[in-house]
Amino acid sequence: MASYKDRLTRDLDNWIAGGLVPLASRSTILASLDERKTPDAPTALAYIAASLLGLAAIAFVAANWSGIPRVGRYGLISALVLAAAGGAAWCSVKRWPNATNALLGLAALAFAADIGLTGQIFDLSGDPQTALYGAAAAALVLALAGRSSAAAVLALGFIALGDLSGTSWTRPCAVAIASIGATGLAIRWRSVVLAHGAGAGLVLGVLEGVGRFAGVESQPAAPFLMAGAAILAAMALAARAFKAGPRAPEIARILYPWLAAGALACFADAGAGLKDGWAFAHRVGLIAASGGLVLLGRRDRSAGLQTIGWTAFWFAALFIGFEVDAEGRYKLALQIAHRVLCLGGASAMIVQGRVDSRGWLTGLGVVAMLASVCLILSDFGLSLMAAAGVFALSAMVAMVVGVVLRRRARA
Repeated sequence: MASYKDRLTRDLDNWIAGGLVPLASRSTILASLDERKTPDAPTALAYIAASLLGLAAIAFVAANWSGIPRVGRYGLISALVLAAAGGAAWCSVKRWPNATNALLGLAALAFAADIGLTGQIFDLSGDPQTALYGAAAAALVLALAGRSSAAAVLALGFIALGDLSGTSWTRPCAVAIASIGATGLAIRWRSVVLAHGAGAGLVLGVLEGVGRFAGVESQPAAPFLMAGAAILAAMALAARAFKAGPRAPEIARILYPWLAAGALACFADAGAGLKDGWAFAHRVGLIAASGGLVLLGRRDRSAGLQTIGWTAFWFAALFIGFEVDAEGRYKLALQIAHRVLCLGGASAMIVQGRVDSRGWLTGLGVVAMLASVCLILSDFGLSLMAAAGVFALSAMVAMVVGVVLRRRARA
């Protein structure tokens, strides 16, 4: 498949031939593109081969573990680390950046295994959390030495596991600090993979901070979760503003959905223990926030934001569905309102998928519509008149909305 720059070059030539674009603008337009090179099939196979080679070596050692002397075990593991690091250095000299990146990631992973297995081989006692931080430090050194995004992502993963293990260190939230540094490296290296790792790390870091301050059982977790949601929402807005800037906008475009998803997750979790009117207000707020995120995703042409928004919508709808199943005075009215909400959400997904030419969204909307119809028929059993009333009400709402949109389009 031709790249975007190749397609644009052909289009520019056609536009210039048709008099739509002046010839003097051609070089300026093409020079303004900063297209990131997409890995091809050989590159992907190189990453797969490096991973499988490491797994083969580890499997070989594991299969012959009992028959290998202790010194031999240690030598094999250490040899794997040195071979991967040496291979990465050789590939760097040959100017093969993808192979260098893959081998440095393999070296970081092998070194982490070396730390753990060395203690097992020689019956050494130690702290698992400190070992994980040590593996992260080694992976970071490899990442900085060879500009390896794979080793940097592994360093983030080891730090996150170290934070979660919590044996000797008291919840240091190191992943939050490391993710800030990873964000800077992702911008400097223009690494999409590292940007995804930094986005996940930032969300995890905020959640760790919330868990640390809400760790006392006498303190309610909801206020801290709301504070975490506010922090992540502010960071998401900052990423949205940054993606319109001239410096590495693709990195901010990746961080933006991660931070928005974290904010919605914190907000959703904050309402888990609410009751009565507060619970209803929270569910309405979650639906409004998810709808706003869908609209914002459409405006920014971000499929990730739209997916997160629709996921949050159906999460809230499912939450409400479980709550209205309880016996109550207005049970039937609440059930009807909930089913109408589900039909409305499914209809909105179908319409948006058709308007935006997103087949996957239309397909999910059709599945949601069928599920909503089946749910309504299951609710009323053989009372098809009641089900017909719900369908008729939803159809009237859909027609009214359609007429309003048609008139706005003609105005």
